[in-house]
Amino acid sequence: MSFAGCSATDNHLWTVEKRYTPRKGASQKYKTVTVSTDEIARSVTYGGRPRYRIKVADPLRFDPKPLPIDPYVLGVWLGDGRNNRGAIVIEKGDLEIVREIEKRGYAFSPHYSAKQNLVYGTILGIRTVLRQMGLIENKHIPDVYKMASVEQRMDLLRGLMDTDGTVTKSGECRFVSTCKRLARDVYELLLGLGFKAHIRPAPTNGRSDAWIITFKAYHDRPVFCLSRKRERQIRRNGLSTKAQYRWIVAVEEVEPRPARCIAVDSPSHLFLAGDRLIPTHNTKRDQAKIVWDEAANMVKRSPALAKRVKVLSGKANMHITETRSKFEPLGADADTLDGLNVHGAIVDELHAHKTRAVWDVLETATGARRQPLMFAITTAGTDQNSICYELHEYAAGILKGTVQDDTFFAYIATIDEGDDWADPKAWAKANPNLGVSVKLDDLERKCEKAKKLPAAQNTFLRLHLNVWTQQVNRWIDLALWDEQAGIVVEEELRGRICYGGLDLSSVQDITAWVLVFPHEDDPETVDVLCRFWVPEARLHDDHNRYRDQYRAWARQGYLKVIPGNVIDYSFIKAQVLKDAQTFRLVDLNIDRLFQSHQLAVELMEEGLTVVGMGQGFTSMAAPMKEFGRRLLARKIRHGGNPVLRWMADNVAVKQDAAGNLKPDKASSQGKIDGIVALVMALDRAMRHEQPRRSVYEERGILTL
Repeated sequence: MSFAGCSATDNHLWTVEKRYTPRKGASQKYKTVTVSTDEIARSVTYGGRPRYRIKVADPLRFDPKPLPIDPYVLGVWLGDGRNNRGAIVIEKGDLEIVREIEKRGYAFSPHYSAKQNLVYGTILGIRTVLRQMGLIENKHIPDVYKMASVEQRMDLLRGLMDTDGTVTKSGECRFVSTCKRLARDVYELLLGLGFKAHIRPAPTNGRSDAWIITFKAYHDRPVFCLSRKRERQIRRNGLSTKAQYRWIVAVEEVEPRPARCIAVDSPSHLFLAGDRLIPTHNTKRDQAKIVWDEAANMVKRSPALAKRVKVLSGKANMHITETRSKFEPLGADADTLDGLNVHGAIVDELHAHKTRAVWDVLETATGARRQPLMFAITTAGTDQNSICYELHEYAAGILKGTVQDDTFFAYIATIDEGDDWADPKAWAKANPNLGVSVKLDDLERKCEKAKKLPAAQNTFLRLHLNVWTQQVNRWIDLALWDEQAGIVVEEELRGRICYGGLDLSSVQDITAWVLVFPHEDDPETVDVLCRFWVPEARLHDDHNRYRDQYRAWARQGYLKVIPGNVIDYSFIKAQVLKDAQTFRLVDLNIDRLFQSHQLAVELMEEGLTVVGMGQGFTSMAAPMKEFGRRLLARKIRHGGNPVLRWMADNVAVKQDAAGNLKPDKASSQGKIDGIVALVMALDRAMRHEQPRRSVYEERGILTL
């Protein structure tokens, strides 16, 4: 079903406001209800008008961020700034903007133009920062500003609107830009601030393309600092307005698509869907409904069961009136399941449960039953602290005979320890239905992919061979990593050309500085030198599960300890400068997020060439691919550093639709900062390599 710009199944739940008439002759009102897509489709209009509406979401809330440039000042530059420098152009009548810039601690150097009634000037000190953020010749809103606090984002919006924004007599606010990317970013900024915005191409009379974003903002929420514009914002009339709601005008059936339910830990069980941030109900219940649907099909196909059991598909309910019993899917919301009196429970995909709360609630709810029964159905997972792994180990103990419990039945289908996971002879152990519902050719195809792509190995092991793994998408084969440790002696690297990668990570955990040294005879082969820092407090933190490892590495000299409970970046700066003198450091990549900005500026002031590098698919795809290629070709000599080896074993990756990869810190089992820094350093080395010569350039074409 196509629904308000989103897609969902017919049983997906939506929290909406429904129009109704309380009594004959009374005016129509709205009440808040939670209904399925199917129910909305069957009653989408009421009295010839849309029946349902969804309130525009409140602003997305994030913590305040230390931003490289004041958000208002950045907004002014994005609106009326020169694309290649820190200069802006404003009307003489709008010098209030200059005073606002100066009030925020920036100096403005003006150059007046009497002919055009414009003021040209430079905001001193921002050009270098703009370059570090990748904004020169590339206007857009950086990610760190999109994730800033509401007030910081409103300040950014005011800078944009003071320069390139207007407001009409009817109160409609407009932002116009000839930069498509910036226009799209402003549109997303408005949606994230809780405005109902629209974007469309703007008429330009044959000139360059332009885009216009429109929205309505009332006087109590100023989107301008410039007084002449702010005064035109209209006041609320106290009544509901079109700017506060989106109306559901149609529900259309579309081609079925693969779908997965998601879990949202929210008191309201609401989340935001689609690029318009449409509030929708939590769909945890959908996973449970997969099991319910199969049971309903069994009932419908059995004449005997169909006589006794009534099936209400629209409400996902089966019941027998005489025994007052029912069978329904439940969402994984432990706080809403209390009070159940469960005779039988089926928990599907237990490995996906983040906590043990639902299992405990259901188990407790069987207390009043004489013969309760609970089923858990699952593949292997990755979290060995989960309720799923706890039950897996308990089941294994029963099967081995080390645990005695006649009330617990266990069946585990998996390959044996020592089996070659790529050997089809072992697959039947994990797939008893191999050749029937599980197709051999499908497994063979996925196995071949897993052999070639380490990132696919753990997925194959977990989902097809039922083997517990360390992380979701494994990237580095540890055996392959260990094969090419080599011997890297720091003293022998003195004076050699090298390239650096600096991943500052969090101020409360490991920071990594990695250098790669290409071989003169084979530039693709690199020696790797890495340094790691950690705050001293992490070695004594009871909540740090890697505490003992950190202590051991610190004693061995692989991990440098910084006094206190946060990273003092002056230690890192001193080491980078020392390494630049010891080795022939050409340049280095540094994460371009806000925490690295100040250090990057300080290093550049010392004469180093520092380049800001993003951590998304665009920046990471090429060096990630090259890292994997060189690793397979055994061209990365890392010296066997144990901290880097641990991080190599932890790395999980994300993959986009085009097959590009980037490190995924959230899904990785442990820290991966060293590998991230290594990929960043390799990126710099790649940019200085000579293009590979074609074999045809060397010997020409052979003619037979």
